[in-house]
Amino acid sequence: MEGIIHIAGAMPRMGTTTAAMQLIHFLKRNNYEAAYAEMNTQDYIWGTTQVYKECVMDKIPGKVTYSGIDLYSKERLSELVSGGTHYDYLICDFGNIQSKTFDMQAFTNCSAMIIVAGDKSNEIFYTESALKHKALDNAIYVFNFIQRSDEADILAMMQDKAKRTAFMPYMPDPYIEIENDDVNKCYYTVMNNVVELTGGI
Repeated sequence: MEGIIHIAGAMPRMGTTTAAMQLIHFLKRNNYEAAYAEMNTQDYIWGTTQVYKECVMDKIPGKVTYSGIDLYSKERLSELVSGGTHYDYLICDFGNIQSKTFDMQAFTNCSAMIIVAGDKSNEIFYTESALKHKALDNAIYVFNFIQRSDEADILAMMQDKAKRTAFMPYMPDPYIEIENDDVNKCYYTVMNNVVELTGGI
């Protein structure tokens, strides 16, 4: 399966899971089959089952469907990547690269990497650290919580990585699908880079 996209935040609470879910919404709007895999220890899928009673549980543990999105635990990952899956893309959420449980080697073993970053005073140093990390050299960067007036400065800071930089608009709920020009611009930039890195699906 070539369409394996790994996503992680430059630090905690960057909106990584929301970015992952909205990417899945975008892909489904564009007639691709996509699913979410939880590769971190945040128990987001478990939390979803506790908050949203409309969740549909699979007969085999480790899969939940909510809001039209299939969510898998990492224990089900091997069956998803071993062939036979009907998904075009699998979006794997690794949490954040600062976590003690983050596995850089596993994170870089994919078709394309996405780092969710920021430019606030408590974010910029972690973002710069990610940019300097050799293993993340080919990552696509999605900046969250950014003022539009700051975008040009960020693109200048990104230098040769500017073409692999997108800006995620305000999306407070991962499960509420948002479609507007800003959202589409963000994810078209992301997926154009994914296609360039993978040769397309």
